[in-house]
Amino acid sequence: MEAVVGVFAGWLILSEKLTERELGGCLLMFCGMVLSQLPIRYFRLGLTRRANNGPPG
Repeated sequence: MEAVVGVFAGWLILSEKLTERELGGCLLMFCGMVLSQLPIRYFRLGLTRRANNGPPG
């Protein structure tokens, strides 16, 4: 997270120029950090629900 904040602060405070590649890298890093913090229930595809209920019928 500090890398993304460092780049953002450099852009905001020091008026540094960022290329599209650098912005894309920051976006990927930020998205990865957000996804790693989400609870696993947001990623379920219904597989665990079927396994807990047993076979249908």
